[in-house]
Amino acid sequence: MKLYSKKDGEIVEQVHSWLQSARDSSKDWRKEARENYDFYAGRHWTQEEVAAMEEDLRNAVTFNRITPLVDAIAGHQINNRAEVRFLPRQIGDAQVSEVLTGAGKWVEDEADTDDEEEEIFQDLIITGMAWSECRMSYDEDIDGQVIPGERFSPLEAYWDPNSSRRNLSDAKWRGRGRWMNRDDALAKWPDLDEVDWTSDKFISQDEADDEPHNAARSHFYENDSRQWYNKHKDEVFILHVQWWEHESIYRIGDPVSGKLLELSSSKFKKLQEYVESNGIQYVKQMRRTYYYAFIAGPTVLEKGKNPWEKGFTLQCATGKRDATKGDWFGVVRALKDPQKWSNKFLSDLQDMIVSNRQGGAFVEETALVDTRKAEEDWNRSNPLILVRDGALQRGAIVERNPPALPPALDRMLEYCITAIPAVSGINQEFMGYADREQPNVLEMSRKWAAINVLASMFSSLRKYRKDRARAMLHMIRTYMNDGRLIRIVGGDGLERFIPLALDPGTEDYDIVIDEASTSPNQKEETFGVMMALMPYLVQAGIAPPVEVLDYMPLPASFIGKWKETLQPKGPTKQDQMLEAAAGATVAKDQADAMLKQVQARKMAAEAQAQELENEAVRLGLVSIEDL
Repeated sequence: MKLYSKKDGEIVEQVHSWLQSARDSSKDWRKEARENYDFYAGRHWTQEEVAAMEEDLRNAVTFNRITPLVDAIAGHQINNRAEVRFLPRQIGDAQVSEVLTGAGKWVEDEADTDDEEEEIFQDLIITGMAWSECRMSYDEDIDGQVIPGERFSPLEAYWDPNSSRRNLSDAKWRGRGRWMNRDDALAKWPDLDEVDWTSDKFISQDEADDEPHNAARSHFYENDSRQWYNKHKDEVFILHVQWWEHESIYRIGDPVSGKLLELSSSKFKKLQEYVESNGIQYVKQMRRTYYYAFIAGPTVLEKGKNPWEKGFTLQCATGKRDATKGDWFGVVRALKDPQKWSNKFLSDLQDMIVSNRQGGAFVEETALVDTRKAEEDWNRSNPLILVRDGALQRGAIVERNPPALPPALDRMLEYCITAIPAVSGINQEFMGYADREQPNVLEMSRKWAAINVLASMFSSLRKYRKDRARAMLHMIRTYMNDGRLIRIVGGDGLERFIPLALDPGTEDYDIVIDEASTSPNQKEETFGVMMALMPYLVQAGIAPPVEVLDYMPLPASFIGKWKETLQPKGPTKQDQMLEAAAGATVAKDQADAMLKQVQARKMAAEAQAQELENEAVRLGLVSIEDL
């Protein structure tokens, strides 16, 4: 099936069928995800449970131990940030690789990608899924700005229920359903005002309020008027769907240049007879081409080839997989039952201590002056209870001993507290709570043991970063390769502004995800090793490189001034600026020259293809009208 070639109505039919199947398969996951977010926020009791306890004059005690544990895991990711580097596959592309790596860092810095990634990893820990979108934005920069990974709620996401591989890498399609402000949607899609909402075909029965992101529930009726209505006032529900299709391509060996020419099926059919009659080698291949569509109700607002034709720009990271149900889960799933048990235990313990604090008494009817007042004051800390003369001497009042608490209560309480980190595999060393003396080697060993429990999460995040980097590279090369000045940091640590003008012919790069040298953990470990080696380097007469300053736990401004004092005396700052400007001009000229060379090669290839077509016409294999 080739969905993109179908009419809009058929596309909507297929998309709604996809989303219906996704909604059915992920309904339980969505309910659990909402509950997980509540537990992270400290809402551990249901409304029914709170009402029942208030009726019994009891407190719903909540000691939230899930939030610090999740924050500790997220903090480990924050303190071990990664950076993307592009390594060339062709000789001579090393300089271009540095420009691309610098451009990637600049794009991520401009889009605050680190902040987005923090929330993405937190979603992964809490719900088992995290989602983002790589897109172009023209809101702040009229020339366009790449947003490498804009986080959106996992509850807005829909995906192919047949996919089972990490990060949904084998998914046929992915989608996002969200409520948009009506004015913003009309500004982007003016045809939205003409959408026919009277078609019963796309109306489904309203579901529970806890399912706000329901694809099939596109609109509702109010007072039987045929008008779009939903509980989100002045908003419309927009579906963003991406999918891939297999398409045939033909690669023909050019007998003149020896290069391979890539032709679509339609073009190849016109030249097939000539190619086969002349013994020209060719091969047929199938490749994926990615498409997208924006849909509102029964109407396709926008469709076309995906901005990145080789992959999804709606990107996902997944946690651990529930093989039975086919969904994904994070760390919080295992923490909820111990947390509920701890809350219930502490609540019952509090009620037990409060209600049996004094234990009551056996009193003769005539022993007290005011029986009701004595009953009210009995459990106070400093009561003054009046008794009749002689009541105490004759033993008219006998205090009842309070019931003893269970002997193993302290052990039960300790078990409740330790059960929460135990089920997650996160030990006290990882949390920084270990208060016992132990060797540093043992401390680090236990900390890394806890990190190993989370290895699958970090592996998914690493794969997500690679996918995001590939999409970002394509966006940079396609939409930002216009000679604009970008800021990159050279190997000497100095910032430079260079024009972004890349040769379109250099496209093959390996994506390397490496730990950023500026991450706190990396700086601390490197500085510790350098301090241990420094005495031996000094004795050997080896001067440490100036880059050692980058790893010192000092303010960046202070380190920058220190590095300036260590730089050799040379031209003034103004001369350096002029030199940098001249270098930028030279680089721009070189880039223009490279671009002209690529354009010349492209024109030569087109000319060769035209010669093949002319030869086919001359031999009468095809007509001019066919071409």
